[in-house]
Amino acid sequence: MTEETYEAYLDTNIKQLEEIRNQKLNKALELCKQSGLVLRAFDGKNFSFKCDEPNRSNNPNEKVNP
Repeated sequence: MTEETYEAYLDTNIKQLEEIRNQKLNKALELCKQSGLVLRAFDGKNFSFKCDEPNRSNNPNEKVNP
């Protein structure tokens, strides 16, 4: 394997890993959203995530009394 071939292989591998991570992130976001929660923590490597109640500042539809 030449150096150029190896670099192309690494670039492809990185792109594939990024795509997988993005798919996992989108799935975690969707699961939280379905429960009316927001995503607070995400680990793409182990696919672990934490959903939590939204803060008032994160909910544009909630009216806050001054």
